[in-house]
Amino acid sequence: LNCSLPTRMLVSLCMDPSLGRFTKESLPQQTLMELLIDGVSNQFVIRGSVHLCRWTYDAGPRNQNIADWNGIDFSEERSDEVSRIVWNNCRMYGSLNFEMLPPTVVDFFVTGNALQGTLNCGALPASLKTFEIRDNQINGHVVLSDLPENIESVDLSKNLFSGTVDLETLPKSFRKLDLSFNSFDGEICLTRLPKKMTHLYVGRNQLSGELDFTWLPKTLMVLSLEHNRFEGLGDFSKLPRSLSVFNVSYTSLSGEIVLQQPLLVKYFHTSESDVKVTR
Repeated sequence: LNCSLPTRMLVSLCMDPSLGRFTKESLPQQTLMELLIDGVSNQFVIRGSVHLCRWTYDAGPRNQNIADWNGIDFSEERSDEVSRIVWNNCRMYGSLNFEMLPPTVVDFFVTGNALQGTLNCGALPASLKTFEIRDNQINGHVVLSDLPENIESVDLSKNLFSGTVDLETLPKSFRKLDLSFNSFDGEICLTRLPKKMTHLYVGRNQLSGELDFTWLPKTLMVLSLEHNRFEGLGDFSKLPRSLSVFNVSYTSLSGEIVLQQPLLVKYFHTSESDVKVTR
């Protein structure tokens, strides 16, 4: 944990001596939020008095109480529990200590900033259902199987993530996953996606190998695979009826997609590939 000296001293008081590890539950939410933004260089965009942080240009007053911070919503049941954080397009730079997210946070949106650092999926709160950090500079490997059990939507697009992607052990509650515009590599498997999944974006990476399209979820609406190194002959005869957007442009995939009722695909993108669409 990369924290200032006063913060490290506070954390040391909340260590579980029997386990030798930090316990978030032992800290008040005010402290957890302070720890979360400890690595942010321009904290005034969060603590400032201007409601829309994208328009906060100077430091102004520094609000200490999280009830006065920008982009914080609290639970309807308990006014002292953070349930939603929205810090989009704040020109925020530095890093967030994601592992310090309060255990009551359900929705987390921090997109369009210049944040760096890494992401430990296993340290995210179990309450989390939506996690979006699109368009930052966060790097490292991502272990998707460590995500919270009840999470539904994750957007990691337009970052600097790398390494392989395991889509076979995603939480069963998953509905939307966006990994596009990163540097993920290796092969992926599409045969064990969560049954309720509706959107999968993995375009513009360095993924490779052959793909099996015969076991896609019946709920899948969008499948975006473009600008990767996928290859081989695809069997497109069992695409789900729910599929409305299918993009294999700029890949080395081949095969034929025969459009027939009741297949409801509206947008096929196959340019610069050997996949043909016939009616």
